[in-house]
Amino acid sequence: MNEPSNGFIGIKDLSESAGLFRNGYAPTPIQGMALGEGIAQDVEVWNAGLMAMMRGKPARVEHVDPEGVRAWKQGFGCVWKEAGVWGCDSTGQPELLKPDYFADVDFGTEFYLPFAKKFTKRLQSIFPKTMIFAEMPPMDFGGMEFPQISSTDVPSAVNAMHWYDGITLLSTTWRSYFTLDFATGKPVFGNKALRRVHQKQLAHTASFGRKKMGNAPTLIGETGIPYNMNDARAYVSGDFSAQVEAMDNTISNLESQLLSFTLWNYTADNSHTFGDLWNLEDLSISSPDSEALAVRLAGGHVRRRDDSARGLRGFARPHARKIAGVPLKSEFTMKTAGYVLEYLSVNTESSAPTEIYVPYVHFPGGYRVTSSDGHCTIEKHEGYDIVKFAHDVKAHKHRVIVAPTKPIGGDPTRANAPLYLALAVTAVAIPLFIYKRR
Repeated sequence: MNEPSNGFIGIKDLSESAGLFRNGYAPTPIQGMALGEGIAQDVEVWNAGLMAMMRGKPARVEHVDPEGVRAWKQGFGCVWKEAGVWGCDSTGQPELLKPDYFADVDFGTEFYLPFAKKFTKRLQSIFPKTMIFAEMPPMDFGGMEFPQISSTDVPSAVNAMHWYDGITLLSTTWRSYFTLDFATGKPVFGNKALRRVHQKQLAHTASFGRKKMGNAPTLIGETGIPYNMNDARAYVSGDFSAQVEAMDNTISNLESQLLSFTLWNYTADNSHTFGDLWNLEDLSISSPDSEALAVRLAGGHVRRRDDSARGLRGFARPHARKIAGVPLKSEFTMKTAGYVLEYLSVNTESSAPTEIYVPYVHFPGGYRVTSSDGHCTIEKHEGYDIVKFAHDVKAHKHRVIVAPTKPIGGDPTRANAPLYLALAVTAVAIPLFIYKRR
């Protein structure tokens, strides 16, 4: 089940807003029930901006009047009204009678787990070796406690919880110098601090496989970035540098935790207008509209293979696709285009080589490979190479480095430049404000 939601289950008070993230019209549960019966309500309207998240307040309150139009079939009424959860007072206004009707119930243990057990038993009766991916929503987004899932309950389970850079996803804006730590509710400033927060989130996500699922493996079932970020300016200019930075942040943090992941997503019919054709989400790494844009900006050149890719350098990056041992480090540094793989070999005999994917997009001037031992061969393909490393069976710890033939540099302060600018403006503005007050 993909990102199971607890809905009303577990809500302690139906008169209060439910969920951490709200965007657009956000009626409380009782307001939603009343609106379904055609009764007008004054509803909070939220936006996904950072200030709204930090303040915890809606942008406005708006009167929503369905003018008597009901959500229920003729002859039927609201099931929760019939169950006595709410009713109408003498003036016809909704009245909450049982605010805690859904409280004191654990969705994960009492609802999700029984379903998962039944689903697994049925599926594995036909395909016994099937692995079951438990794809819980990101912990920052979900409203449920992760249930204890034993290997008896769900054999061959995988912790496939999703993870996103929540601020970038929800605000559709990349800020390399700022995020919110949802665990503490505090703002975080600076690129290094931002990455530490994301790495902490990912480590916590991976811990559920060990602590809640009987040491099950973890594969991040979904991760990615919104390509329409920053008001979709890249769809006009063709400059996807912000998207490249945001994707590099996401994948680099995953690499730091040695986590496998599935990148969300590839949508063949994505468009700049309607995104991935689902709820206006726009996370596809490729788009026919981006291809048309690239051709137009280049003056109508002949189509190239990667024209449809959006921010190619962000997701096409060196990585080990097969490792003849246990990985210790797998890290690509964008600003220097350097990739480092370290691993321990577990057998005295190596049956197959380690394989590293090396895309040409990061190495226009070529690259070189160095290793701590053993030897390498290179398998050529269109647009990329596969470096095959056969380690020395007498050694146990191995290191392979892929780097540009000619070293390239990067400005380590670039990611924090907007922060420095903001601090400088503040430093000047405050004394001026004080001076004017005098």
